[in-house]
Amino acid sequence: MQLGTPFFVIYSGDAMSSSGGPSADSYSGYANLDMSTQFSLFEADGVTPVAVVSAAPEPASYLLISSPVIVFALLRRLSWQRQG
Repeated sequence: MQLGTPFFVIYSGDAMSSSGGPSADSYSGYANLDMSTQFSLFEADGVTPVAVVSAAPEPASYLLISSPVIVFALLRRLSWQRQG
């Protein structure tokens, strides 16, 4: 994406509700919401465009994901050693 190129952010959502009981007094409703907004990002000077890039996970995210896997593997190995 080139610097200063406008990009779109699209918001979309659904909502459903119901109330009442088995009688004819029950009500239900449904709504679908769609909205889009166009952005162009500039530096604080208001002139210099900013590049838009996809966010990459930080190293801490990898650590949070891999820690339980490593602990599970170690516990499993310890249980195998005790059995055999």
